[in-house]
Amino acid sequence: MKSKKPDLILQLRASDLKFLVSSLSTFTEINRVKFSSEGIEIIDVDPSHTRMVKIRLGKDAFKTYQYKQETLMIDSYRIYAITNRMEDHEIVKLEHVSGSENMTIKSSRGFVWELTLPDDYDNEFKYPNLSWEGQTTIDFQEFMDRFSLLKRTMDPSTYTFILNPKGLVVSAKKDKDSARFTMSSRNLKNHSVEKRITAMYNNDIATMVISAMRDCTVATLSISENYPMQFETKFAEGHGEAIFTMAPMLEDD
Repeated sequence: MKSKKPDLILQLRASDLKFLVSSLSTFTEINRVKFSSEGIEIIDVDPSHTRMVKIRLGKDAFKTYQYKQETLMIDSYRIYAITNRMEDHEIVKLEHVSGSENMTIKSSRGFVWELTLPDDYDNEFKYPNLSWEGQTTIDFQEFMDRFSLLKRTMDPSTYTFILNPKGLVVSAKKDKDSARFTMSSRNLKNHSVEKRITAMYNNDIATMVISAMRDCTVATLSISENYPMQFETKFAEGHGEAIFTMAPMLEDD
């Protein structure tokens, strides 16, 4: 009996797939991928419903982009465990036959993995339209280094993110102890802030979102007093976009 030819074939660089599934698996392991003529889109919420992620990867990021079904469930954690061992320049091919319970992953070095696909879930998430009072673009690796130092030296319970016309301040607090770092507006790009805006989050929420972005280089930070806080970054040479939103905010004492 002849095996059916796959009607879903995605071929892309390991570095692009790695960033995508790494970001997703930080939030939740199981994700629904939507396919269209423009590329793929994934919107998901972590189990506590306090963090939301939206990732789009345009068709131009793929060496091969062939699809038939409109959606497919994936286990991003298992895919990340595979791609994390690959060299960034490797080419990865994902194949699936409609109706099959399995997906095939092939690397350009000759490895083949057969993964069982997870069951679909009932929830359908839509990304909200939000407006922002302040935005700035940061060197995310510099931000990550500073944030990590606060975390290591303080083990904070909360973080407060402050945007003002002079720059960005991140303050950490544990009991009566506190620490902070500042990034001057002179070293920030597209810094558009007219007044002081603050957002406070507990350690788990802030750390999860920032960890999900650990491989990005540049990110736009957006804050409003009455909305969540959002990080947005590009990847896959500009063909991919990842948006991470944190909510709800804590009230300052």
